[in-house]
Amino acid sequence: MHKWKTLAKSELKSYRYLEDSICNLQKILKEVDEIAAGRGYSMILSPKAQSRNSAEDYFVMLVHKKELVQRQINVCQDILQRVDDTLKRLTEDEHKILQLAYIDRKRNYIFRITEQFYVGQTQAYKYISKALENYILIAYGVTEEQINEQREQQEQQPKNTDTV
Repeated sequence: MHKWKTLAKSELKSYRYLEDSICNLQKILKEVDEIAAGRGYSMILSPKAQSRNSAEDYFVMLVHKKELVQRQINVCQDILQRVDDTLKRLTEDEHKILQLAYIDRKRNYIFRITEQFYVGQTQAYKYISKALENYILIAYGVTEEQINEQREQQEQQPKNTDTV
């Protein structure tokens, strides 16, 4: 379960960074489009671009950069969409708990959970754990039974105990 929890936490914690990344990448894409559309043609034929060939090379580089940036945007959007779809399938409380604990994580997030759900800290941590387990189940299709079976199989494998 540890690997799945680490993956889920990482995905949830990176949510806001991915949103920021998409915004920044779209700005880059807009700049590249403006240059490629001719608004920045003077840059292409600047003193740095000393010949027609180097201007064409620069234009090819811009097209390649545009493709790379668009792929990065698509990857970020896919991750966000998958997280959003998973969060929508959780209960409203579980969604809110994961939002507070990981997505919008701020100082004293546990205090915010205890206040909103009228529970103590211990119970708040249990709520977070349960919400995360349900997130993992929905997002990755991994059940606790499957994880326990994997642990048992690993424990049954003979350990290498070489002595010198």
